[in-house]
Amino acid sequence: MTGVQTCALPIWKLADLVLERLERREDLQRHPEKLKAALWPTGFRSLDAIVGGLRAGHLFTIAARPGVGKSAFVSSMTDSLAERGVPVGIFQLEDYGDAFADRTISRSGHIPSVLMRDDARWETWHWDAAAKVVHERAAWPVYIDDQHGRTIGDLTGAMRRMARELGVKVFVLDNLAEVVIDGQDRGEERLDRALGRIAKAFRDAANALGAAPVLLVHLNRDLEKAGGRPPRLSDIKNSGELEDASHVVALFSRQKDSDVFTVDVAKNRNGPRGEVELQWVGETMTVQDRRVA
Repeated sequence: MTGVQTCALPIWKLADLVLERLERREDLQRHPEKLKAALWPTGFRSLDAIVGGLRAGHLFTIAARPGVGKSAFVSSMTDSLAERGVPVGIFQLEDYGDAFADRTISRSGHIPSVLMRDDARWETWHWDAAAKVVHERAAWPVYIDDQHGRTIGDLTGAMRRMARELGVKVFVLDNLAEVVIDGQDRGEERLDRALGRIAKAFRDAANALGAAPVLLVHLNRDLEKAGGRPPRLSDIKNSGELEDASHVVALFSRQKDSDVFTVDVAKNRNGPRGEVELQWVGETMTVQDRRVA
């Protein structure tokens, strides 16, 4: 920042900040390629129209009940990012890397997910499709860390290494509830504050690395007893501090046996809120843009 600090502390005069922001905007308009270096589309056109994409240092929180398809959404989003050469680092704390790989084979090879079970017998075309996936995805910069029992300190250290050694620009943390709470006040700190602290540390670490943070969280089980109503921000488990830490909060829902995947952008700090519908392909557990009739 070119402005002059008002004292020895990191305190800035508002006029200097305003000038700095205007200079940055002018520079981005003259050199739009710089914007692409810190803004990455999710790959879903209707969603990007609302949120603008993933931004460096802007926490994008995805909330859903288990089984709705938030991991499938992330897998599909990862495909879009990797296809454009954006390196993605995924902390698979709730599951393991082999499950992510199976989803990739199923989705990209159009192989029904039920055939990914160990006891399923494959035909020749299944093997051909899987071989094609391996060939096409070989150069994609997607990196999976599935070590469980990690603290936020462990994760931020891994983020720095992945950014330095692999050039990762989008970090996905799946799932917040699986991060081990550390600290001397572990037994005294309220759970919502502890989870909020973890979310902020994840966000701030990504920001320092010029990377976008994506966080997956669960909605409360009580939502299942609410008569099928759409989820609200208050349905996020221990939501208060987490909501404050997030720039965007997207609530995912899908009715049983429905092919409509609903995304409610309930919070968008730098833009509009709104709801979009995506396509759920249950056979391969894929999320994609809604088909237009």
